[in-house]
Amino acid sequence: MTRVQQAIARNVKQGRKRVGLSQADVADRAGLSGSYVSEIERARGNPSVEALARIAETLGLRPYQLLLGEDDWEVRDRLETVSNMYRDLQSGMNSMLDEALRRHTKSVKPVRDDSDHRKQ
Repeated sequence: MTRVQQAIARNVKQGRKRVGLSQADVADRAGLSGSYVSEIERARGNPSVEALARIAETLGLRPYQLLLGEDDWEVRDRLETVSNMYRDLQSGMNSMLDEALRRHTKSVKPVRDDSDHRKQ
C-alpha cells in the first residue's frame, strides 16, 4: 500500500464520519459499490479519478483534499481557524462602527439651511 492510498483511505474515512455517513451511504450516493468504497478505505484499491471526484462530492470535499497528508490538513485547519477569526473580527468591527454612527447621528442637531433666508 502506497502513501497515496493511505492518504486517500484516511481522508475518505474521516470525511465520511465527519458527515455521518456509512460506507453504504457513500457508495449509494456516489454511484459506486459498497465493496469498492470499503477497499478504498482499507487502502486496498486504486480508485479512478472519477471515483475520487464522486466520493469527494458526496463528502462535501474537493477531490484534491482526498490526497492531502495529515500535515496538510493541519495547515488547512489552522488557515480555516484564522479565516473564521478574521471574519468574526470584521463583523464585530462593522457592528461597532454602525452603533457609533447611529449614536453620532442622534446627537448631532440638524443644520438649518439659511441660503433661502439670505436671498430675501
